[in-house]
Amino acid sequence: MKSTPTVAWLLSVLTLGGSAVSAQLSTDLADSGVLREVRVGGSVLARDVRVTIPKPNWNGSWVSQRDAEAAKLNRGREGGNEVFSGTLQAAPGPLAVEEVVTVSPEEIRVAYSLTPSPPLECVGVLVMMSLPTEGHAGATAWAASDGRTLTQKLLPAELDADNYHVVHSDAVDWFGWLPKSGDGLQVVVDGRGLTGAYLQDDRKFGIQSFGIHCLVTDSASLSPGKKLTFGLTFR
Repeated sequence: MKSTPTVAWLLSVLTLGGSAVSAQLSTDLADSGVLREVRVGGSVLARDVRVTIPKPNWNGSWVSQRDAEAAKLNRGREGGNEVFSGTLQAAPGPLAVEEVVTVSPEEIRVAYSLTPSPPLECVGVLVMMSLPTEGHAGATAWAASDGRTLTQKLLPAELDADNYHVVHSDAVDWFGWLPKSGDGLQVVVDGRGLTGAYLQDDRKFGIQSFGIHCLVTDSASLSPGKKLTFGLTFR
């Protein structure tokens, strides 16, 4: 029987000895639509939530939302939501973008739509984010579920340069991280879903964070004029 994301998350919390989110969620939005930080109370539990489109075979990137020169977006408010619309300037041609961010004390919902002009071949559309190593390396656990199987793993205290790909979770309904003390952060997959959510130790590259890569389902070949919609909810 498939369990709901909320029930499975609570089971993870109980198993790992963390606490469910009781503090308020908040975020800091850049004009490009990047979520600079996702905070639970006063703790930063995610940074730089953004869309990135890697070239085939991971040979660089066509475009990243974090590139202010490439992200030509207008920012406004609509019905209490933050709305970003415009284009991402990829090398083959622009992608029309709309991002809607809904923030409440209980959750932060991010909905994306991308529409390419020319066809675009890529590894797939990624939503990327990071978790600081400070306070979390060796002390915070990753948890993920596809609705049937629950995966849990303590984040490494030290870098293992030969095994820096720490977790590979396929076709997840949700994922998140649970500090031993304090509130955890759950990320629920909305819309078309994810082929996988992967966590790597970016200390391999001299960066003091864990990188999380979320690969959007069926997004490796983007057809002209065909809208791709996807989203995440932070709880």
